[in-house]
Amino acid sequence: MSNAPRRLSAVPNDAAPDPPVRVLRAAWHGSEAEFLQALQDGGGGAWSIFYDRFAGMIHATVRRQLGRDDSVEDLVQDALHRLVSSVKSVRDPECLPGWVRAVTINTVRSELRRRYVRRILHFDSAALDRAEGDAIDHDGRALLRSVYSVLDQMSPELRIVFVLRYIDEHSLAEVAETCEWSLATTKRKLSRAQQRFAKLAEQLPELRARLEGGERWT
Repeated sequence: MSNAPRRLSAVPNDAAPDPPVRVLRAAWHGSEAEFLQALQDGGGGAWSIFYDRFAGMIHATVRRQLGRDDSVEDLVQDALHRLVSSVKSVRDPECLPGWVRAVTINTVRSELRRRYVRRILHFDSAALDRAEGDAIDHDGRALLRSVYSVLDQMSPELRIVFVLRYIDEHSLAEVAETCEWSLATTKRKLSRAQQRFAKLAEQLPELRARLEGGERWT
């Protein structure tokens, strides 16, 4: 069986569009090892290039986990602060993309856990409208709201693994690396996430019809 995920049929392709591609302000002319060393030494020029390389990925990762949420930009900034403060922990320059993704997911996980606690303690006053904007039509926005209303009812870990696999379309190995789990643990949590999403989605006719009529995950 292929490890390539099937995009959940209920999620519009533009549910969480990436930010526009930015034009690099500068190029790094040394080796990747020297680039990592410059980051760890605090070189301003290296961090500008780092931002150009990875800001789009960070933004897209947060956006796909949260949907259209007022906290996206704040969490992107939080992730960037965490990356700056923890860069000295990186030993292999080839690990930079995976490390960026993992730190970003940990930042989102912390926020989702806070929301989860507030919700179960009834501190959350109102659900945010996650799917406003001109990128998709009215039906698409309504469907997207339904998807994120289901995700909001899932625990942070199950939500994260589900979104990474079926909305971000990462391979199982990439999900395992990002979440810092073994492949076996990732498969187990993904199975639980699938079951949880399907059970919750059955309560919403528009999602139930999509899941019954389209291809499910494999």
